[in-house]
Amino acid sequence: MKKLIYIGIILCVLFLVTTQSCLASHIVGGEVSYRFVSHNVDKTEATYQVVFTLYRDIDGIEFEEATNFGIYLQNADGSWTNYDVITEVYLESQDEFLAPSDPCQKQRLSEEKVESGTYRFDLTLPVQNKAYRITYQRCCRNHAVSNILNASTTGAVYDVVISPESQRLCNSSPQFAEYPPTFICVNSLLEFNHSAYDIDGDELRYSFCAPLTSGGPESHYRGCCDCLNPDLKTCTPPFETVQYASSFTYDIPILGNPVIDIDYESGIITGRPQQLGIFVIGLCVEEYRDGVHIGSVRRDFEFNVVSCISSVAAQIEADSTIIEDRDNSIYYFQSCTNEEIKLVNKSEDQNYIDHYTWRIYDEDHSMIFNLSKTQDRDINIPSLESGKYTGLMILNEDKNCIDSAQFIIDVYPEVAPEFSYDYETCTLSEVSLKDETLYGKSEEYTVEWIFENGDIIRGKNVQYQFDNKGEKIITQRVTDTHGCIYENIQPITWNPETPITAILDSKDQNNDGGNRMTYNYTFCHNEDIIIKNESKNEEDISSTDWYLYDQNQNQINYQNDAGISDLSLSNISSGNYHGYVIINAQKQCPDTALFNISIRDKKIPNFDYSYDHCERGAIDFRFDYDNNSEDVQDIIWTFSDGEQVAGDNISYQFDATGDHIVSVQITDSNGCTHASEQEVNWTPNLSSENPEYQYEEKVICPGDTILFFGNMISQEERYTHRILTVDHGCDSMTYELDLKVYAEPIVENIDTTLCPGEVYYYDGQAIKDEMRFGEIFVSESTQCDSLYRNVSVQFYEDPTIHLENTMTILPYQDYTIPLYVSGNIHSVTWEGSDDISCKNCLNPIIHTTDNQTLTATIETIHGCIHTRTISVDIDDSMNFYVPNIISTSDRKNNRFYVQSNDKVTYEYELMIYDRYGNRIHRCYAQCNDSTRGWLPENINPGVFVYTIFFKSNIKPNKLSGTITVLE
Repeated sequence: MKKLIYIGIILCVLFLVTTQSCLASHIVGGEVSYRFVSHNVDKTEATYQVVFTLYRDIDGIEFEEATNFGIYLQNADGSWTNYDVITEVYLESQDEFLAPSDPCQKQRLSEEKVESGTYRFDLTLPVQNKAYRITYQRCCRNHAVSNILNASTTGAVYDVVISPESQRLCNSSPQFAEYPPTFICVNSLLEFNHSAYDIDGDELRYSFCAPLTSGGPESHYRGCCDCLNPDLKTCTPPFETVQYASSFTYDIPILGNPVIDIDYESGIITGRPQQLGIFVIGLCVEEYRDGVHIGSVRRDFEFNVVSCISSVAAQIEADSTIIEDRDNSIYYFQSCTNEEIKLVNKSEDQNYIDHYTWRIYDEDHSMIFNLSKTQDRDINIPSLESGKYTGLMILNEDKNCIDSAQFIIDVYPEVAPEFSYDYETCTLSEVSLKDETLYGKSEEYTVEWIFENGDIIRGKNVQYQFDNKGEKIITQRVTDTHGCIYENIQPITWNPETPITAILDSKDQNNDGGNRMTYNYTFCHNEDIIIKNESKNEEDISSTDWYLYDQNQNQINYQNDAGISDLSLSNISSGNYHGYVIINAQKQCPDTALFNISIRDKKIPNFDYSYDHCERGAIDFRFDYDNNSEDVQDIIWTFSDGEQVAGDNISYQFDATGDHIVSVQITDSNGCTHASEQEVNWTPNLSSENPEYQYEEKVICPGDTILFFGNMISQEERYTHRILTVDHGCDSMTYELDLKVYAEPIVENIDTTLCPGEVYYYDGQAIKDEMRFGEIFVSESTQCDSLYRNVSVQFYEDPTIHLENTMTILPYQDYTIPLYVSGNIHSVTWEGSDDISCKNCLNPIIHTTDNQTLTATIETIHGCIHTRTISVDIDDSMNFYVPNIISTSDRKNNRFYVQSNDKVTYEYELMIYDRYGNRIHRCYAQCNDSTRGWLPENINPGVFVYTIFFKSNIKPNKLSGTITVLE
């Protein structure tokens, strides 16, 4: 359910609520006492040390750094006159404290602490037959107080009277022994010792009395008594008492059954409060000496009645919990036989726990474990035999704050793992492990086998391969259905005969389908043959026999050695061979490996050569691939003078003419080398005369051609033509032409882009439309094309610009001007108003209370200018909506937040107070949506006070009221 709050209506309500909120100082009580220091010599003056203690809610306003006290003198008719004002008494100290009325209870939702502030000053007074009254006056009290009327506008007086008897008898006033309780528990028996002590040993009597009031909500003015800080010279006693609400009086300040009362002699307050809330009480202590009343002190304080829970709760971290009833749980533990049990204590609150007691009983109810009143929070129980045990953990046994927790320990029966094993004795095969554990037929369990090297295999019957012979330690680990683990550690002996395997070193090998391997080898025609024997377990090999056959099955080699050896052969012809090797041929477990040998054919590399017979130059050598195919990897040429050159086609210059020996060596793809040599005769004709020489330079235009000895040429280059002699074919005439080409013509591109409506002038002619054309210019000096000019004229595309003609906004709000421009722009300039956030941005923010007309000038990145205008009209209407009822069970209406016109953007600070004046929620940031408002959680239904401060310039800038939370 929501209510509509109109601005005009809530202004008056806001004034009242705001005034109360401002006056809520959160001062919760205080008292004044004095201590006699000394008389002067003739006892006409007495000096006292006055102590004023002020109590405040730590969420309230801070203590005054310095404050004032009024001193009043009683007249003969009982009236009072101003005697003096003590000014600028500074705060001496301040201390937080938490003083619950019951040490075994604590506040359910929180434990708000109270802070005490102490002011102290010395006061010297003339001793006379009149009483002095020392007072501190201040407004106002907590607006959430339940038992007095108009609490938020009711002030407080904290005072003490120094009677004439007290002046003469050097008397000091009583001092309260304890802090007042910060909270008491509803529906719980109350017993709080609110007694005082007296250093003079005087007799003290206790009673509830009426708290006093002074001041009011008005601002301070000279001589005021209805303001926050009353004028102490003007506002003299007697003071009025607070006005109690219906059903409450000064001696019944809190409703209870039995009624809340204070013992006349002991000062102990008892009863059972039955109503939640904050209650002001006055507690007076009367002082008697030899039956004569000589003085009194008054403590004025707020009693906060709250929901409480026990300060201690016995809890244990367990495997599970058995719920017997709402307030009693049994903690359940599962354990294995011979397993230590750790009981972890989760009891709270440790600040209230002095000691722990642990007891455990077996199935016959006999106590087997007892640890009484120990400081050990957690305990370790030694391993127990199988069975079910019960236990008890007691907090603070034989103390006031006591609680206990029951637990059950279920210890499962033990499992005894057993196994057997077997293996093949003639091979290095796997060992078979068989589980033979005796366990209940209906019970399931798992088995793990753990070996010395860390290997783990899971399964009841498994196989495992050891790396070496000897004794092995095997751990059989059995895990039952309860997670209990039992181990059987047993040695076994694994000592089979070592199998021999014939292994050779070839990378090319294949299996014949059985256990024998065939190894393949390829060698060059001139290479020694070595086959390495890499058979394992050399110490167990007694003989090695090698057999080799040619392709006609003729045996060409037999080699026998003791132990292990390699096969070594030399000078074997090209061809294919096969053979085998037998390891331990004379023993029970021999092994054989087959091998094939291929010896490649020898190749003879060939080459030819050529050279220029008319001059002393290099000889060109060319390798002949026809007889060597493409199976050639490297070619090395060696000349008679010792020089070597690599490559298939090379050039080489001899120093002298004549015959020379040249050899060539090739390496094929198998790494085999082949070589041959050849005699080379180098006899060039060096007797011809020098040829004639003719040189000419010529320049042509780009793209032209000329004829040069039958060839049309156009590229810039030096061309040569030789005429040979008839007799020996060497040069007799050489012509050279150095052909140059003029530079390519310059290409000039004129690309012009105009704003819409602009004109481009070319060669005195106005161009208004998009077009492309070109011109060619010829050089007068070369008669070649020297310039190609290409002209392109086009227009920029207008950007898309959108701006509404008018927009309507609310006053005091920020709105963004909705200018839209597609494409890149250089700048935007706004004119017509100073109420915008910037004049050179695309979308300025306007914040105004007057109608405005704005003009935007848009300049594109091409320098094109466009203008748009918008009228801004002000709408003065503004409504706010807040709920007055929400429900914790209604998903849609279970939050409290401010709603308004969709056009309104605003931020506010939200504070929620309970009926006792405690702030229970605060929202600092923007919280005006359904996900950030106040969502009551762990809150009892009831009526709550809210205060809203708008952070924006919204009129009014504050809302207050009440919100009802339904279940």
